[in-house]
Amino acid sequence: MFNYLLIDKLKWTKILLFPFYVYLSDLIVRYNYLKVLDARGITNFSISLLFELLFAFSILYLISLFGKKRIVAISFFTFLFTIVQIIVYGHYYYFGVLPNNYSINYLFRNPSDSFALITESFNWIYTLFFLFLILLNFLIINYSSKGFESIKRKFTYTLLFLFIALLFIFNNNVRFHPSSYSVSPATIFSIKYVIQQRFGAGDFQIEEGYVQRKFEIEESDITKPLYNVTTVRL
Repeated sequence: MFNYLLIDKLKWTKILLFPFYVYLSDLIVRYNYLKVLDARGITNFSISLLFELLFAFSILYLISLFGKKRIVAISFFTFLFTIVQIIVYGHYYYFGVLPNNYSINYLFRNPSDSFALITESFNWIYTLFFLFLILLNFLIINYSSKGFESIKRKFTYTLLFLFIALLFIFNNNVRFHPSSYSVSPATIFSIKYVIQQRFGAGDFQIEEGYVQRKFEIEESDITKPLYNVTTVRL
């Protein structure tokens, strides 16, 4: 009995490593921003942990479907995850906020400019950091995926259903205060909103990184002042 509980605890420790790594690293990186949030913002960031847990669980489930090619799937996801991680936190360090609708829309409208900005900022130090980060992410994701293999299928489907339900809950809330949520829901839903607004029936248009508002400025006649100004230079 004791051995069974020990194995079960070890299994969940492996699975939870990846989502807690994402959540706690986001807390550390954005601590100066998060510490000044109001009660609502702190609540948003706190409940984001549930999203991180279920999102990571869904990713591990998709990786498990590749069977013998699991390492290939982990390598691909690790590379993609690291690229997004670098871009998101690079945006945060430069602008002070996570990527939002406006910055992501700029990426859609000006992909060549965005790619140039990203590539020009790279140097050998950033390259070494990227390689270190991709290795760290690979080890963590690979370790968490091993714990997922022993999860019962019924339990897996329950968590997947909860994640889908959570998507609907977060959908209408993240858009108003995206940076008060953790990195995964803030990034995922910001991308989703931009795609919806650009290719679907969005409620407003985004142009050049700003909300497009139509207005006219009336021209006014130039009137001469009723006084003279004399400048005396000493």
